[in-house]
Amino acid sequence: MTNDVPVRPGRALIFSNLAHYYNHVIMLLFPTVALVLENEWGWSFGDLLSLSFLGYLAYGLAALPAGWIADRWSTRGMMAIYLLGTGTVTFLTGFAQTPWALGVGLTSMGLFASIYHPVGTSFIVRHAVNRGKALGANGVFGTLGVATAAVIASTLTDGWGWRMAFMVPGAVCF
Repeated sequence: MTNDVPVRPGRALIFSNLAHYYNHVIMLLFPTVALVLENEWGWSFGDLLSLSFLGYLAYGLAALPAGWIADRWSTRGMMAIYLLGTGTVTFLTGFAQTPWALGVGLTSMGLFASIYHPVGTSFIVRHAVNRGKALGANGVFGTLGVATAAVIASTLTDGWGWRMAFMVPGAVCF
């Protein structure tokens, strides 16, 4: 049983929607950044994308223990870990100097980002007044994250370099 204190439904929905938006933005930054790294690092696009394999694997597989921990401890605590952890490792990934370091950063991003879906959805269901409407709105925010990730990554990369494509969203998530 968790020790979560009730929160206001409106605040819970806004918080969870923004977290869902950032989740999808952050998980989809790299495919756009990889287009720039092709020239900078001299790797093929396919080879660069292989660096993200473990991150996407962790994003899926680590959701199971994240949900289990939230059920036994705290959804609010796990949401805090999600935001702080995802923001921190995304920001730090911008400092990667080698493909190996970038792969470690992407894997860490996937690990922390895996917390959102089982925990954020539970958070909404627990605190929403109109669950169907709340879950629908949350889905819209996640889809907006998917839709804007490439625009955010390309704008930051084009204006300030590929590192900022990780640092700015990481700082915002944090």
